[in-house]
Amino acid sequence: MATTVNDAIRVNIRALREARGWSQSQLSARLRATGLCTWSPSVVALVEGGRQRADRIIDAAALCAVFGITLGELIHTNEPVQGADTVPPGVIALAIEGKALPPNLAALPDDAPHDLDRIARLMGLDRNQFTMLLYDVFQVYSFTALRDRRAGLVASHQHTDKESTTRARRGHATRSILAELQARLDRDGIEAVVARAGVRLMEENRRSRKHDREQLAGEWALADRVYDNELDEALDGHDPENNQ
Repeated sequence: MATTVNDAIRVNIRALREARGWSQSQLSARLRATGLCTWSPSVVALVEGGRQRADRIIDAAALCAVFGITLGELIHTNEPVQGADTVPPGVIALAIEGKALPPNLAALPDDAPHDLDRIARLMGLDRNQFTMLLYDVFQVYSFTALRDRRAGLVASHQHTDKESTTRARRGHATRSILAELQARLDRDGIEAVVARAGVRLMEENRRSRKHDREQLAGEWALADRVYDNELDEALDGHDPENNQ
């Protein structure tokens, strides 16, 4: 679920204030000492309750100074950040740290390719590694299905939207997904992703074998019952008492 910069800030304001044992009045006093005269205790309450904004750069700067934190810590969130567009947390983190998107992502065109081999090569992976990474982050195997769902495209939209609009939406969704994949790759490395995929595959195989054994046992039990019934019928047919 996406959030906004303002919501991320207000949630963090309350958490930071409570972690320091400050009341809303104490936070107000500290903010007003920086020159933010409008930040009365009631304004702090309104901001924390989501009824007043706190995402002006001057407010953010004063809050960072008062709490002794970075801007990245003030707007930290694990959710995608939504404004006119939706931006993944990894992109926000890169911006705050003054880092650029990797060239392979920044140069991706709007009509982004959906050929998995080409997309995988953009990230320095092969197709299998890319699929493992995709499942590791999103628990899906289909990149195109995820992309179209992220882009808000359904069958009816694809017939009514202009081709250029569809390409743009798919391109934006592709860049967003790849940024999140790249963040996981940078954090854990492909070796850890592949290792987790191996463990998951073994578990899936174990469950599959258990299901097969249970299914086979059921089929054998059914076959035994059929055989017993046929045997009983055959014996009954040869019973002298029944033939009289």
